Amino acid sequence: MKDLKTEAENIRADINREINKADSGNSMTGSSNQGVTGAITTVTGTLGAAVGGVSRTLGGVVGAAGRGVGGTINNTTGTRQVGDGLQSVTNTLEDATNNVAKGVENGSVGKKTW
Repeated sequence: MKDLKTEAENIRADINREINKADSGNSMTGSSNQGVTGAITTVTGTLGAAVGGVSRTLGGVVGAAGRGVGGTINNTTGTRQVGDGLQSVTNTLEDATNNVAKGVENGSVGKKTW
C-alpha cells in the first residue's frame, strides 16, 4: 500500500499539470489571463461590472431625487436649511455608492481597491 502523503502529492501534481495544460493551450497568447485563470477573471469582472453599475445607478437615483426634493422644499417654503440639508445627505449617499461601485469593479478584476 502506497504512502498517503505520496499519493496526495501525486494528485496535486496531476491537477497542476492539467491546469497548466489549459493555460498553455489557450489561443490568447500574450495575455497573462489565460485558461482557467482567464475564465475566472472574466466571470468576476463581469459580475463586478454589473454590481458596480447597479450601485452607481441607485446612487444616482438617490442623489437626483434628493436634489429635486431639496430644491422643491427650498422654493416652496422659503427656508434653505431643510432643503440644503436633504441635498447634502443624498449627495453624500451618491458619492459613497459611487466609491463602493468603483471599489467593487476594481476588486473584481484584480486591481487594488484602496
